[in-house]
Amino acid sequence: MRLADAPYHGWTNYETYAVFTAFNNDTKFNRKLKKAVKEIESCSCSKIEKMKTLVSVLKEIFEEENRIKSSPYLELVDHAAESINWKEVAGRLNVI
Repeated sequence: MRLADAPYHGWTNYETYAVFTAFNNDTKFNRKLKKAVKEIESCSCSKIEKMKTLVSVLKEIFEEENRIKSSPYLELVDHAAESINWKEVAGRLNVI
């Protein structure tokens, strides 16, 4: 069984937990998130659309902050990132 297939302390998997923890403890991320949330909250769209937008923003921030040049590391990060449950991360951030 792959690590990404196993639940981790109430989370979908370890990758999802690790990303949430990193985002939740990173001041640079928090600044970017607050700015994005202000824009999302001003939208007159539904809560579902706001959540979809937040998921997209989280993915963009993750990709922006984790640019790796070395191909073996890039492949590992890309593989792990495919396992992240972005909806769960967004929901647990409780910002929308």
